[in-house]
Amino acid sequence: MNQLKLATTKAKEGLFDEAIEILLFAYQSGISSEADILKVLPYYQKAGRYNELEKVCQEDFIPQLEQLNYSTLSHKCEEIQKSFLSLKLHKLYAKLALCAERENQTEDEKRYISFSQHYYGVYEDLLEQGTKVEELKEFKNIVKRYGKNSHLWPEFLQKEFSKYIK
Repeated sequence: MNQLKLATTKAKEGLFDEAIEILLFAYQSGISSEADILKVLPYYQKAGRYNELEKVCQEDFIPQLEQLNYSTLSHKCEEIQKSFLSLKLHKLYAKLALCAERENQTEDEKRYISFSQHYYGVYEDLLEQGTKVEELKEFKNIVKRYGKNSHLWPEFLQKEFSKYIK
């Protein structure tokens, strides 16, 4: 049984501390995804370790999300990279807000909701900017490949990039 399935099994058995340790070991081994990282957050709360959550997120999980984001999106522009990191942070803070709600930590919950909303707004703004940057980059590649005379391009490319064609 792989480590992630084992952690899920332990959590279902109510052995949250063991599930956390298994997942932390898996993360250190480089076997993690965004979903795996977010999965462990409620385990801390259910194990009675809510007070550790914010620190472990800042020191471990956010850097892991940053590394994961970079490794999957390094070929994209900076705006796209930052937008998807902001989406990951939005999800992380939404999970933290849920944990805070379950612990009746109203002030923490409000703060995490505020962070979550902030990062979602950043995600939307940067995604829009990044989409334009990537589109322009693609247009420049098409010009390199097919030449400056867009009338010689395939018709679907003329339609797709009509706003860039003079």
